[in-house]
Amino acid sequence: MKKKYFMKLNNKNFFNEITADYLKLRDIPINVKLIIGISFAFIIVIATTIAVPSKLFKTAIKDINLKATEDRVNIKCKNISNFLDNVKNDIKLISELPQIKSIIENVNPLLGKNDSIKNYDFYDKKKKELQLIFKRISQSRGFYMQLRYLDEKGNEVIRIDNNKKFIKIIPEKQLQNKKNRDYFLETIHFSKNTFYISEINLNREKGKMEIPFNPVIRCALPIFDSMDRKRGIVIANVFADKIFSELDVFNKNTNEIFLIDEDGFYLYHKDLTKRWGKDLETNKNFKIDFPELEEKVLSNLSGVIETENRIILHQNIFILNKNKGSYFVMLEVINKKNFFKTVSELQIISAIIGGIVFIISLMFVYFFSQNIIEPIFLLEKSIYAMENSDTQETLNLESNDEIGKMIKTFNIMIENRKKMIDFAENLRKRKYDVKVKFSSQGSLGKSLIKLKEDLLEAKIIDEKRKKEDKIRNWETKGMSIFSEIQRQYPNNLKKLCDNILRGIIKYLKANQGGLFIYNDYDKTDIYLEQISSYAFDRKKHLQKKIEIGDGMAGTCALEKKTIYLENIPNNYISISSGLGNSNPSSLLITPMVVNNNLFGIIEIASFEKLKKYEINFIEKVANNLASSVETIKINEKTKNLLKNFQEQSKKLIQQEEEMRRNIEEMKISQEKNS
Repeated sequence: MKKKYFMKLNNKNFFNEITADYLKLRDIPINVKLIIGISFAFIIVIATTIAVPSKLFKTAIKDINLKATEDRVNIKCKNISNFLDNVKNDIKLISELPQIKSIIENVNPLLGKNDSIKNYDFYDKKKKELQLIFKRISQSRGFYMQLRYLDEKGNEVIRIDNNKKFIKIIPEKQLQNKKNRDYFLETIHFSKNTFYISEINLNREKGKMEIPFNPVIRCALPIFDSMDRKRGIVIANVFADKIFSELDVFNKNTNEIFLIDEDGFYLYHKDLTKRWGKDLETNKNFKIDFPELEEKVLSNLSGVIETENRIILHQNIFILNKNKGSYFVMLEVINKKNFFKTVSELQIISAIIGGIVFIISLMFVYFFSQNIIEPIFLLEKSIYAMENSDTQETLNLESNDEIGKMIKTFNIMIENRKKMIDFAENLRKRKYDVKVKFSSQGSLGKSLIKLKEDLLEAKIIDEKRKKEDKIRNWETKGMSIFSEIQRQYPNNLKKLCDNILRGIIKYLKANQGGLFIYNDYDKTDIYLEQISSYAFDRKKHLQKKIEIGDGMAGTCALEKKTIYLENIPNNYISISSGLGNSNPSSLLITPMVVNNNLFGIIEIASFEKLKKYEINFIEKVANNLASSVETIKINEKTKNLLKNFQEQSKKLIQQEEEMRRNIEEMKISQEKNS
């Protein structure tokens, strides 16, 4: 067989036959020629791709996905740690409140409950202040189920309850003694700045499990008086579902996410029946579900564990101190089948190996495509000539194959080229009304028309973008100006309001304005008090007080919503100028609101109609100003309380000194009489 084959190769007629067959390829349509070559190339690509091992690609995919999963677990753990740190910071802040210090110093721990209070009026006043502070903290945070202050004997002095619907201060008659509770017994023996944080467990009311389940975690800190004596604890019961809500966000993928305690009981699991095994005294825990992983996961060390079917990432969350003490364990269990599901190994291998093999295949395809190249050379030269000249002659080449059809089409392109140049030049000069018709080039004509439309659209978009940038820069500059004003007057409400109002009027190029502060010092007489005005006429300027709900300003304060009018009622307001008095074209009344609490309103009148972005800007300025007003009011109130306290302390000292002198005089008088 081999001998016959070599004899055939040595036969000269054999090569002549091959040459004749090759020349016949010129009559084969070009698409057939390309199909033969490319098909052979793809056969090589597919055959080679199947034979290449995929281990390296799997490893790369694994490393990328594993790094992303580790980052996700780190974020979840950091969020939980930050949440616990925020709770500890709140408890630390509460324990250092001057109201707590005042209550402690006003109670003698050596006397009985009824005789221990030195000054009942002062004690009751500070207690009410502390209750309001506890309530505000609970309202602002939202995740405190209870905030309490217990004295050194375990008696609840102050207690704030939150059932997620409303927050209430518990009356004194309902306060209880908690001296036998674990959290009190442990915390009361702690040293200064040593926190107590409990496990996450289900809340119990009157000894019974609360239904539906209400997981809580308790954080407490001991309190000391000026003589470093332990005088009680501050404790917060925190809704633990705040922690679980962080996990719900990440638990929508195919991986399993667990949170377990140091004993292996589930605190968080997709299967709700597996949670709270310790509280419900069930046998459902991590040790039973994954006995082979128990030792490594609960070893107090974070890491990655890989089994045949799973990859487990576990990281510890230490409650009190880093790398020691009680801890939770966050786990993410990855199914290896899902791990590689998002990427097709065969596609990756085919893309890389196919590119290399395709180059080799092109060399083989080149053998079959030589007869295609020669007529293309002529077409290529004509194209280059056309590129460097505005005029070009048509080509004369008779052929009925695909190349011949291409040359005929090219001749038509040459005829239409000048039309294209003229049309493009008109577009460059922005003459978009020019019309032209290209023979046998309907798609090209449509493209040029589409180009004209795109240019118009791009011009409109560019003008819109510039307008938006201008507005954004205007808002940024304005916010910077008013933020600077707020920083300049952190404690002077009058100057702050005057400068803010003056700045608003000038920045908006408005004409008049007024600023009213919400006055609620007398709870029986709450009203809006004018603190600042700009260019108001005398009649309007004298209206210092506006009742809530009275007029448009009062309505704005009542509804806490912006009012913008362009049809302003007669005699409501007028603007004085060199031409006389005139009604403004627009009126804006904006409430100053923080956390749905009203602190005042801003009223602006202008001859020009205000734009939407200007109204939005004033609303932002009003809200920022409300925050500053709130801070100033709180500071003023604190300053007044401190001043009253100092005056009362001074009077008490004087009274004690006078009593001491009277006693000494009585002793001297008695000695003389005796």
